[in-house]
Amino acid sequence: MHPYLRSFRPMQPALPALARVRIFAGALLGILLTTLISRWWLGGTAGLPYLVAPIGASSVLVFAAPATPLAQPWAVLGGNVVSGLAAVLCARLIPDPVLAGASAVALAIVAMSLLRCLHPPGGAVALTAVLGGPAIQVAGFGFVLAPVAVNTALLVAMGLVFNNLTRHRYPHVAPAQPQPARNSAGYTIEDLDQVLAHYGEQLDVDRDDLDAVFRQVEARAYQRRHGDIRCGAIQCKVPAAVGPEDTVATVRGLMADYHVRTVPVTDERGRLLGVIPPQPATVPNRQGIRRLVQPAVTALAATPVVNILPAMTNGAHEAMVVDDTGRLMGMVTTADLLSALYGNEPVALAG
Repeated sequence: MHPYLRSFRPMQPALPALARVRIFAGALLGILLTTLISRWWLGGTAGLPYLVAPIGASSVLVFAAPATPLAQPWAVLGGNVVSGLAAVLCARLIPDPVLAGASAVALAIVAMSLLRCLHPPGGAVALTAVLGGPAIQVAGFGFVLAPVAVNTALLVAMGLVFNNLTRHRYPHVAPAQPQPARNSAGYTIEDLDQVLAHYGEQLDVDRDDLDAVFRQVEARAYQRRHGDIRCGAIQCKVPAAVGPEDTVATVRGLMADYHVRTVPVTDERGRLLGVIPPQPATVPNRQGIRRLVQPAVTALAATPVVNILPAMTNGAHEAMVVDDTGRLMGMVTTADLLSALYGNEPVALAG
């Protein structure tokens, strides 16, 4: 097939059957309840319809794609109302209905973009307000309040209830992601913002969702490539450890003798209690270390090395390998980790 013709093929992923059932139920209940309440509240007012057709288009986004920025409550309510206001203004200023309709849609898009409430059904609201008939034209700005604003507010309320009851958070918030000082992909959130700013297209996906997807794809790629490497296979011997009653002087001496940046602290049975990082010069040598113990990055011998990668790229110098009882068995240094992940792969050098 020619590449141009191939571009017409659907790019949307297939939905599982349960998701289709959820969307069907949400759209059915959302439109049904919005219609019934609007008819009871607005029915027959000044000859205006109690439900406008663009609400059907809004329901597609609210129930089928509640995570998209175009479906968020402000986008739905603000987009429809702003588009209606722009359309009424154009209808009053431009006598030719064809030119008024085209101008209304164009002005609605610009206004929604400026107010960050871009919502595609708003274009349909704009055309309806201009070409919907004499009753709508007479109502003017009143048409924007009822039925447009009333219909939209009811639909958003249905979306809030239904989506959250079916475990689809609405308004959508991207899942929290760890934010290391430098992720293993080498990009920062500022890099992502700059790419999006220069992309040249309006993407129907939130920036935080993109970042979450990138991080999850990256983690899966590492798992696929390195998931069979276990911490126990690359651990090295712990050169020295201290007890909770030792002093800072002992820790500093071990760091200097063995060229390590953290020293593990164990009890009398060899169980790991934590680690001591380098201490500022203001901490006296004679001070005990009990209050200086910090949590350690730990792993079992069978733990895949990719599981400790986020911590090791976020400032931790070593991961302590323990057994099921917490007894210290070894340690994985940053050098061990880099050797395991990249030791057998070609490295591209600049220049």
